[in-house]
Amino acid sequence: MSPWRGGGAGRRKPKSNPRVPWLYAVVRDTTAQSEGLAVVLMLSMVLLGTLTVLVVGGAAIGDSRQNVQISKAEHAMRQLDVGTSSVVFDNADRSSVELGVAAGDGQLRTTDDGWIRVEIQDADTDFASENRSRTFQLGTASYQNGDTTVAYQGGGVWRSDGNATTMVARPEFHYRNGTLTIPVVNITESNSLYEDVEVVETASFERWYPNATDGRPHKLENSKVVVTVQSEYYEAWGQYFEDETDGIVTYDHAQQTVSVKFLALPSTFSIQNGIVATSGTGSLTLAGTGAYTDSYDSTTPGGYAVSRGENGDIAAVGDVTLKGNSSVWGDVYAGGTVTMTGGPTLNGDANVINETRDYDPSGSYTHNGNVAEIEGVATIEPIDGYVRQQVEAIRVSNDNVGHPQIDNGTHRLVLTSGDSGAIEAGSYYLTDLTLSGSKLTLDTTGGDITLAVRDYVYMEKSKGKLAEMDVYGPGNVTILILGESSNPNGYDFQMTQGTSVSVPNDESPRLRIYGTSSFDAQIKGDSSPINVYFVGLIYAPAGTDGTGSVNIRQAEVFGGIVTGSLYVDQYGAVHYDEALGMIDLPRSPTVSRLEYLHVGHHQVAIRET
Repeated sequence: MSPWRGGGAGRRKPKSNPRVPWLYAVVRDTTAQSEGLAVVLMLSMVLLGTLTVLVVGGAAIGDSRQNVQISKAEHAMRQLDVGTSSVVFDNADRSSVELGVAAGDGQLRTTDDGWIRVEIQDADTDFASENRSRTFQLGTASYQNGDTTVAYQGGGVWRSDGNATTMVARPEFHYRNGTLTIPVVNITESNSLYEDVEVVETASFERWYPNATDGRPHKLENSKVVVTVQSEYYEAWGQYFEDETDGIVTYDHAQQTVSVKFLALPSTFSIQNGIVATSGTGSLTLAGTGAYTDSYDSTTPGGYAVSRGENGDIAAVGDVTLKGNSSVWGDVYAGGTVTMTGGPTLNGDANVINETRDYDPSGSYTHNGNVAEIEGVATIEPIDGYVRQQVEAIRVSNDNVGHPQIDNGTHRLVLTSGDSGAIEAGSYYLTDLTLSGSKLTLDTTGGDITLAVRDYVYMEKSKGKLAEMDVYGPGNVTILILGESSNPNGYDFQMTQGTSVSVPNDESPRLRIYGTSSFDAQIKGDSSPINVYFVGLIYAPAGTDGTGSVNIRQAEVFGGIVTGSLYVDQYGAVHYDEALGMIDLPRSPTVSRLEYLHVGHHQVAIRET
């Protein structure tokens, strides 16, 4: 019988090892300690698991509770919207609203935060007279819980979660078929609120627009309507404007404002100045020896040589700077400051908004004219949508097939040193147009030509040969440059030393280049005598904050330029063709247009019952 089997008294103890008498004791003691440690570890794990469940579960319960409270707050603000609407639109004396948000679950209150401004600007100056501009307070009813705020403002419900704002319910702002309706709802009292409130009207309804007695007619004409909202939720307001209208939407993040612009204008217009800088953040500068502007009339036989005149007016929404030995044979119009320093000559009037503040000549200069005050310089809105639509339409349907100069695979038109080619009547889609020491004839004998260019136009002298683009025949040429990718030098349109774009008799209206608000161009020679010539119109208005610019140096332009910022450097000349004042140019055809405007003012108080 094995000594480890059997039971009771007959069981024998194992013999101890005489050589290691301590071995059994050690094994027995270690086993006992392990059993105790296991118990401790087990209890620790149970305790840790319990704490984890309590912490994670508690947080989840807290988050769930907060989500429920915020969801209830969104519903409460929707109910507040319904109650307010019944008072201001349905003529109810008052409206009781049960918000269903407990006082201890977040902060519920009304404040005077936020405003909305409506301006009806004159199309020629962007100036809004006092009786055609009005700022209304909005006021806000808000519920705050942690980093989340849900608010009723301007007839809409908004939500802010730290850095992001979203719209929960649309505001009282409606654009439909040429009519803009803004029933301003103004919360007039600031106080804390609890679960049950009532909405009451605190003043009679005011119809601000139209109001014929105060010079605000029902039908809009020759105007721009700009609506600006200042609000903590301005980005969500802006997204609503972008989604619901085709107006021009701009943001000022520093001021927490968003603006949307509508046009009540004819779909076309003509330019009356030689060069126009349209960007409010940009400028117009003439600097250096030989930089100047003047005018001519290409409808006069003999062109510039016969009809040279002093109507080379320049205009900028921002600042105009004349310096060095530059000269203007015409008037200057500035929405900002006119600065003259270092010896320039102005042979015309300086037209500024404030004579004392905005006319700043110093040092050596010559001014053979007067200083006059104007109401402003109008922004010319971008035509980005028009250019994009036209380029896309021609990309889909064009006359490229079989044309010897256009690569059917890449749609590139590239002529290299010594090459020559011709484009006849039709519409053509190009990824880029590059002339390197070569000549391209645009032959309009059979009709007009339209070139839709996705990326850029680049002209350079190569191997001693000039690069030329010549318009031939009685028709017109239009080049639309989308500028998706600039050329290696960073320009959408570039002419370098030894290049020319010509039209017979310098008839600039026969060549028109249309660009977007980011259109960048350089027409620049690098030595004397000047041998860079461009005849035509560059029309790429940048609007209020576009980045487009044109730089002219040691080159002559016959026609006109409308861009964001413009710099005419040493020996750069712009000869304004007065014939451009008789042609129609597109004016932001994709921007929402207004015929009628309705603005009403409702004042309400939200109080505890």
